[in-house]
Amino acid sequence: MKRNSNRKILFVLFIVIISLASTACAALKSKPPEEALRERVQGMMQAKNNKDWGTVYTYLDESFQKRESKEVFSKKIESMIFKAYTIEKIEILPSGKEATVKIKSDIQTKGFDFKGTPSTQHWIMEGREWRLQVPVHKDVK
Repeated sequence: MKRNSNRKILFVLFIVIISLASTACAALKSKPPEEALRERVQGMMQAKNNKDWGTVYTYLDESFQKRESKEVFSKKIESMIFKAYTIEKIEILPSGKEATVKIKSDIQTKGFDFKGTPSTQHWIMEGREWRLQVPVHKDVK
């Protein structure tokens, strides 16, 4: 009889382990690329609305971060006030590693209000994370 109760305990334990493993696997499934990118864009734009330039900086691509420090970036953008935004369109390229995001923003800078200002953002996948690609601006002489 003791043998049967041990088998029952092992069977129940086995079922519990299988249930936990399947739940863990379901949690590890990644989100669809567009949903993951939308969350990244929203996170960055919300950080802009909150004037949290350190957080905004973390959304920018690694090559930009190598070119410009967080302090320099923050100093350049701190006079801008982002009031609202709307994501108009997200288009992920066939490679799945690049995307174009069209946004309209309400921005105030130097006493002027710009409502519904359109912009096109280029996002790239770095590692497992979407990052905003900041183009290299060459100095005009």
